[in-house]
Amino acid sequence: MILRAQTTADVIVYGSTPGGFCFSDSSPVESHRVAYSLDMTDWSSTLDSGIPVDTGDTTTRAFNLASAGIDTEPRMFFRVEME
Repeated sequence: MILRAQTTADVIVYGSTPGGFCFSDSSPVESHRVAYSLDMTDWSSTLDSGIPVDTGDTTTRAFNLASAGIDTEPRMFFRVEME
């Protein structure tokens, strides 16, 4: 699940991939941060930050949860924020 807040990306396309997920965004910002939470309260954990925008209309990134060491959590929530 990807949540949206005031600082989140304008447009998000969520798609699960084996062991990860990806997002797309077309907002005119310089970079993004992907935060995650186990309880939807504490968003201090960062999956990645400083994600630069791609040239063109959308930015798309895929993340491997196993390489981040968080692939065994039974429930996780993700939020894409504009930096």
